[in-house]
Amino acid sequence: MKKVFSLIMVLLLVATAVMFVACGDNGDVSTNNGDEEIAGSLKINVKEDDGSKTVVGVDMDTGVDGYTIVRDENASSAVKEIVTNIRTVILDKTGASLKIKTSFVGVNKAIVISIDEEMGVDEYSLTAEKGRIYIKAGSEESLSKITSVFTGSFIYGSKKALLVPAGKGYVRDIDYPFDKITVDGVDISEFEVYVDPAILDEGVPYSIVEAVEDALNAKLLKAVGREVSETSTFIKGNNYVIINKVDFVDDVDAFSIKIENGNIYLEGSFVSLQAAAETIVTELIGYKEGMKESGKKVDLSNGTTLEGSANMTVPYTKAELLKLFEYAYENDEMLLTGTHTWGVENGKDITNTEESFESMGYDVPVILELDMASYSPLMASNNGEDSLSDYALSWIVSEAKQHVSNGGVIAVCAHFVNPTLQFDDEDRFYSGKIGGDAGVKEMITKGTPLNKAFHQSADTTIRLVKALNDNGIPFLLRPFHEMTGDWFWWGIARERMSAESFVDLWKYFYNEVTVVNGVTEALWVYSPSTNSTLTSYNIDIMYPYPGDEYIDIVGMDGYIGGASSPRYNENDGWDKLVATGKPVAFTEFGPDPSVTKKDSDGNQYYNYDCKEMIKDLKTLMKNGHKIAYFETWTWSIMIYLDHPEAVMEDPIIYTRSEMMSYWAND
Repeated sequence: MKKVFSLIMVLLLVATAVMFVACGDNGDVSTNNGDEEIAGSLKINVKEDDGSKTVVGVDMDTGVDGYTIVRDENASSAVKEIVTNIRTVILDKTGASLKIKTSFVGVNKAIVISIDEEMGVDEYSLTAEKGRIYIKAGSEESLSKITSVFTGSFIYGSKKALLVPAGKGYVRDIDYPFDKITVDGVDISEFEVYVDPAILDEGVPYSIVEAVEDALNAKLLKAVGREVSETSTFIKGNNYVIINKVDFVDDVDAFSIKIENGNIYLEGSFVSLQAAAETIVTELIGYKEGMKESGKKVDLSNGTTLEGSANMTVPYTKAELLKLFEYAYENDEMLLTGTHTWGVENGKDITNTEESFESMGYDVPVILELDMASYSPLMASNNGEDSLSDYALSWIVSEAKQHVSNGGVIAVCAHFVNPTLQFDDEDRFYSGKIGGDAGVKEMITKGTPLNKAFHQSADTTIRLVKALNDNGIPFLLRPFHEMTGDWFWWGIARERMSAESFVDLWKYFYNEVTVVNGVTEALWVYSPSTNSTLTSYNIDIMYPYPGDEYIDIVGMDGYIGGASSPRYNENDGWDKLVATGKPVAFTEFGPDPSVTKKDSDGNQYYNYDCKEMIKDLKTLMKNGHKIAYFETWTWSIMIYLDHPEAVMEDPIIYTRSEMMSYWAND
């Protein structure tokens, strides 16, 4: 951590003549900082934020006009601004207008401003030698701090003088474990983090460079006090930390490091790459927290290679995950949260959702649900291409495992594109019909055109669940949801297909996932629509039920509020779910359309808030509707309705951070 100093200078000088008389013949002078008088040569106290004081010896030079400010010709804009500020303060306090130069040609006395790459980023110094005042630091931030000391304390305005540091001057020198770290003899601070443009073309976002840079610097700053930067430009002969592969899918924990021809090459997943960056310091250098080996220099030689792991652990098995839902279902004081993620962007569903909750000051829900529909080749925007690259899948699964390692749970649902491409309208790719029972039969018959089209829609989801499975992540799988309605092509209402054909479709997909692709970590979720919908279509909630051997959790996609709140047992629907003996949940949840209104500008909004939502949930539970979890349709329902604290801070609501203690004590 970077320690921020508040440098407060109190300089109380009496008239020069009086001081010389008072201190006798030796010419020594004193200053009084208000607390104590320090005798001897002219000294000043620098008081730091921890209450300590640094005594700095100074000489007085009244020849301010004779100085020139010198900076590096290639100084950054931040350094140039610092230099300009020094010039302005000197002019304001003394009336002397100093020139700024980038060389010492024709310069007698100088104030030299520079970034010293040999210094740690938190180090700085204010010294003087042979007519030159040196203001140096290991970073722009530290340079700003030490120049504030100079402008605030070393410019003696009433005497139009500079106080020139004497002796060792003012120095912040940190005892880092290593004085220098080099790769093939090159100081590591000269390296830049760079991503191979070829993988950017494949959909890898540039932000991965910044993530690797931050991870590497977090360790380097503690080890040697210097840091690397990032760049998008490759110049032959320079030195780089090069990200050249980001498609680890089967094992998102794994990474590799190789040093070759003066560069450090990293390969891994989106999460493990950051672990690889840290490993460059913690493993290859041997740096451990608290190690003190001042003066030690380390060189990482050409040809060094290392393979490692990010060590993200899954704190539960599939059986233990099911046990959690069974426990929550029976426990009136435990209601698990969940939400469908939103904002697909190269797999960043989870990150976007986490940031949305955290920006509002709330913890992340336990269950985060992914949906792969947008990657299907059948999506018009994808022009027949499977847009789920290994890079995107690596990102998704990396973030999924990170969520799980923090105590959370991953769910997957699928808005499969209608394989016939005959939608109700172009914006509803999951709607329309597929030709009734005959269409279903063709679709689940291997090798038929409709079967091939179905797999174009479903295989992106299958690739995801297989990758989750291969990484040892138990998860919820909720396919063909709301099958009791008619808004999806797999719906059974209005004779789109018979219940028997739906069960055949479910079993076909189940076989493809479990037998063909070997996925064993899924908990299968049966989620028909609300009973009000069932009543409208005269459909029994268990009519399309595939059978106990194909289902682990049952639930209902039910929206709530207004006149419909709460009514979920029409036709004994909820009781029939309970009768399966499996945990029951609100598998999709939120305000009912009946509680929407329009404002004066015609914008629609919910006339319903989170206070009402938690009240309705508790009323259902009080009336015997035990609930394992509820999962809102997008995170916005939980935090953008009024009074989100009513849900997120209620004692019975469990969020992700609370699950780690549960898993530890399970």
